[in-house]
Amino acid sequence: QELFNIDASDNDITSVLRNRIAASEKFYDSDPAYKIKDTRKKNAAMLWGDHYKAGKYPTLRGSSIQYQEAQIYAAIQTIVSYVTARIPEVEARPWNNSVAGRMIARDFAKYAEAHGIEHDIKGKVERMLYDLMQKRVGAIKMVYDVGYTKGRGNGEICPKHIDPARLIFDHNAGIDDNPSFIAEKIPSTVGGLTDMFPDKKD
Repeated sequence: QELFNIDASDNDITSVLRNRIAASEKFYDSDPAYKIKDTRKKNAAMLWGDHYKAGKYPTLRGSSIQYQEAQIYAAIQTIVSYVTARIPEVEARPWNNSVAGRMIARDFAKYAEAHGIEHDIKGKVERMLYDLMQKRVGAIKMVYDVGYTKGRGNGEICPKHIDPARLIFDHNAGIDDNPSFIAEKIPSTVGGLTDMFPDKKD
């Protein structure tokens, strides 16, 4: 049974989405407040001490040597190590103060911690924090990995670090709003797409 039906063709739906995604991508690349591609390129140069690639800086007095020191990288390492000193924890609260509710909340918190250890959530959060400070966005996505078995045989929901360069957010969303879409650029082959959508092969 269909949950809902959209009275539009696949081509019409994809055209609308494609236009909205393109408009948002253009906005973030051209708006002076963002210029996201240029900003990320400059931030990367600054992060690794290549200040002279990021802009014009004076040389040392009486010398032609271009002084470079990756102080920004060292500062970010300090921040990241502090924030990720412990594995991110889930705060699970029971729906009531009953014994069963408290036990379920406790067990869920233990499971979430074990799940985070198994999937190296600490390492993924570290990469996300570097992205946040260099690329202005940090992202971890929960995906269903059918190939992840670990003896269970039916796949697993896994956290996955996403490169922010692959993400496009709805530029119409306000600071406190949920964006109407978050698009991810996922490279694939024709064969891979036909395997995912066999009924659309033609």
